[in-house]
Amino acid sequence: MLSLMYDSGARVQEICDLRVRDIRLHKPPTVVLTGKGNKTRYVPLMTGTAEALTEYFLENQLSLPEKMDQPLFCNHQRGKLTRAGVTYILKKYFNAAKASNPLLPTKISPHVLRHPYVKPTTKNIYSKIVGVPDN
Repeated sequence: MLSLMYDSGARVQEICDLRVRDIRLHKPPTVVLTGKGNKTRYVPLMTGTAEALTEYFLENQLSLPEKMDQPLFCNHQRGKLTRAGVTYILKKYFNAAKASNPLLPTKISPHVLRHPYVKPTTKNIYSKIVGVPDN
């Protein structure tokens, strides 16, 4: 979920509203985001994000036709993930990364992931959270 947010620049509500059918994993991988004003946009995904989503689909058996209309990301009760749930997950992984990287900022919000290239530090924060090198 965090990789998708970072890669697509999706708003928190767009992530919450995603359905399985909104993800295209074959080439070229894309996500269909519906945002403010019910505007739809198609966003290409990087290979790493597509691979992570493919694994997520396999683990959760999301390729089955009967699952196409279910939420892509669910809470522990199998309901649609909320904005608070997305924020909780982001902060959970951020705090874990911060424990081993004390130079990370003190706060994080989902909106920070919307603008990854505005500041080089945002890309660095993301790589620490998900545990990938920030080349």
